[in-house]
Amino acid sequence: MKQLELKTGEINEGCHFCSKPEAAKARTYGDLIRGCLDHHDNRGFTLKDLRERCRIEKALDTSNGTLELEDADVDVLKRLMNSMRWGVRNTFVLEFCDEVEAL
Repeated sequence: MKQLELKTGEINEGCHFCSKPEAAKARTYGDLIRGCLDHHDNRGFTLKDLRERCRIEKALDTSNGTLELEDADVDVLKRLMNSMRWGVRNTFVLEFCDEVEAL
């Protein structure tokens, strides 16, 4: 069983070419995990994908500030996180990725 503290940080979301990007929004590691769970290629999810992702989501839904995952679920989360194409360049996202990789 591995544990990940669901930290909170800020992410600027907005047009990268605009002179005035939107104000930073508070996000948690849980939000980033949900983004990984929802991300798919253009072919959608297989039944295996659904099962793997729903196990992680259930653990996330029942967490109380700390996410607890079985080793197999950690491996799935790492695979999903590493396949993401992040839409922002942000140190909070990088810290999240580094902490998941360290699990």
